[in-house]
Amino acid sequence: MAVLYVWWLILLPLVGAIGAYLSWRAGGSLRAILLSMVFPVLPFLASILVVLPVSLIFDRFIAHNIAPMSLIFALFGWVPAPAAPLLAGGLLTQLPFAALKLGWRREPLTFLGSSGDRTGAPRESKAGQS
Repeated sequence: MAVLYVWWLILLPLVGAIGAYLSWRAGGSLRAILLSMVFPVLPFLASILVVLPVSLIFDRFIAHNIAPMSLIFALFGWVPAPAAPLLAGGLLTQLPFAALKLGWRREPLTFLGSSGDRTGAPRESKAGQS
């Protein structure tokens, strides 16, 4: 029987966003930012990847039989399930920062009365005119 901790899953996007923001603020590369988003999942992944082969090797010799299928289900339940909200929160945080890094910016809105034309062409400066 699997139990989903709803409040924990709700807070995971915030944790991913905080990790991504702190890594970005420290000047981390894209790899470091992505790694900081999913870092809380890595201990679960490492422990399951260590325990699964050991349990497959010593399964016959241990009196208390650990079912290898339960470890595989734990792998899917404790790695991708939390990683998805962590990545979602982190990527949503990185969208504005990526726009700043790539130089995207919004052009100021011009109204009909301010420039006088409908083309949206930039106005010429009147610095040389007296």
